[in-house]
Amino acid sequence: MSDAPAAPPPGSIQERNVLNRITAFFVYLFERITPDPYIFAVVLTIVTALLAATLAPKGSVPEILGGWYAGLFEILAFAFQMVLILVTGYALSNSPPIRRFLDWLASRPKSRSAAIVLTIVVVMATRSLPACLRAKSRSECASTLVGW
Repeated sequence: MSDAPAAPPPGSIQERNVLNRITAFFVYLFERITPDPYIFAVVLTIVTALLAATLAPKGSVPEILGGWYAGLFEILAFAFQMVLILVTGYALSNSPPIRRFLDWLASRPKSRSAAIVLTIVVVMATRSLPACLRAKSRSECASTLVGW
């Protein structure tokens, strides 16, 4: 018998440690090199302003800054609406009765196909809910369920 260690079998701890080290190296590089989203926003704002100043036929600096300032607050209102939707949805989905209902609903499908059908039905129903609440008759509500 030889005293030399045998090569590790595929999927062994040693092989996974090598993969973990390689993964950790690339994660380290990505975290060090990739800038924050704020930096992307600032750089893209500056690039856009420079392009507007050079390519716009009558793009003066006050006009560009005025458009940026006005657009910022339009986007800000939209961003607050999206945050409100996210926070409200998160709070609702974590409330005990809604959580129990969602857990029950998610436990119903027993196959991948059943899960896909359930997802389609839930999306169609929730998409049409506002129109059904405004509808004056059941036929109007039914037409929103099948109409895309």
